Amino acid sequence: MAGRFRFRLQVVLDLEKRRQDEHSRLLGFAEDVLAKEEARLSAMAGERESLHDDLRAMSSDGRMEVSLLLDAQRFQANLDSRERACRKSVEQAQQRVEQARAALVEVARKVQVLEKLREQAVKDWIARENRLEAIMLDELATIRHGQVPGLQVGTGLPIPQSEG
Repeated sequence: MAGRFRFRLQVVLDLEKRRQDEHSRLLGFAEDVLAKEEARLSAMAGERESLHDDLRAMSSDGRMEVSLLLDAQRFQANLDSRERACRKSVEQAQQRVEQARAALVEVARKVQVLEKLREQAVKDWIARENRLEAIMLDELATIRHGQVPGLQVGTGLPIPQSEG
């Protein structure tokens, strides 16, 4: 046997696996940011619904103070502005998630290719080791069983004859 298996691209495989872990972590962060932005947007929708409920309750008797109506309109305008900004943030977060996911898929494919190359290299190495072992066993069998009578094994010299 020639020794241990050594994959020539192991360093590259290790680096790509580290990159895959990093991209996976970045995707997780991007998904967290997206979830937080979506939660903010949902909370604003809740605020809007609450505002509408309050306005309905205040106007249930058909009268409403002008100052309360103006305050509600200002609040709604502010809420509209915050919702637009939040929607933009959600869209940006979705883009970052998609970019992170695409980068992770790309690195994962590279890792998969390198792992398949490693598996094939292991199979080739095992086959080569088996062939070498077979050759060595054949030579050993030839030496043991294919001796020429009267010759010393491995030297080709005549066996000394004892006198007697």
